[in-house]
Amino acid sequence: CHRLFSLLKRSMNKLFYKQKKILLGKGMVIAISGVDGSGKSTMIEMSYKCLSQFLSVDKLTIGRPQGKIIELLRQILDRKNHGKHSESNQKYASSTGFFKSLKSIFLAMLRLRMAIKSQSYIKKGHIVLVDRWPTTELGCMDGPKIICDESDNILIKLCFSLERWLYDHMPKADVCFFLQVSAKTAIYRNSERIKIDKETTEEIISRYSANHHIQPVSKKNILFDNNGLYEEKRQELLMNLWKEILHHNLYSNHDRVT
Repeated sequence: CHRLFSLLKRSMNKLFYKQKKILLGKGMVIAISGVDGSGKSTMIEMSYKCLSQFLSVDKLTIGRPQGKIIELLRQILDRKNHGKHSESNQKYASSTGFFKSLKSIFLAMLRLRMAIKSQSYIKKGHIVLVDRWPTTELGCMDGPKIICDESDNILIKLCFSLERWLYDHMPKADVCFFLQVSAKTAIYRNSERIKIDKETTEEIISRYSANHHIQPVSKKNILFDNNGLYEEKRQELLMNLWKEILHHNLYSNHDRVT
């Protein structure tokens, strides 16, 4: 009777519902991060196209979760009013102004919201692929930005504390693949990208220096060498993804049984 019901269920799913498979235990969040020009977008798209053919996969972006239109407006305003400042310069800059502090808090809230959203998907047994993941390292890519000292007024201090609280409460990704490339590779790949308001070579070098060793908030961080031919690295990353998914699925099922 059980076998007949299982066969009927699979047949109905294939003919009518066409649902994709989910992990037997809890799903997992897989983040792909790295400096500008490291190949994040390419690897995310490739991984999604491959895995989503037969697994329930959701794709999110957490580096700039405000959306393309708002992000474009932000970049235009920053260029018009202040010009671009790299994370490496900001790390050693003086205290952050109130307006920039509010923008940083807004960004942190959006990132936390997106990170929490990923947790709702994995409760359904889904794989969640995320473009980048937050870090708690001050002034680095995807991390807190507000700089504060004892001489700052109470509003800046409150903003500083709130931003730190938001980043400290980010859920951890299950695994984060941090794509490592040489500065030369990052510069070349950035030059090949078709992108509005693309970073200059100087900005790529500055950001590379500040961010190529950051640690995203993840249960497991894997450094992945993404130098070399795309096709070779594509297959290598997919093999690593499968390894982590299988390990997570087995471990999750073991915990559920015990």
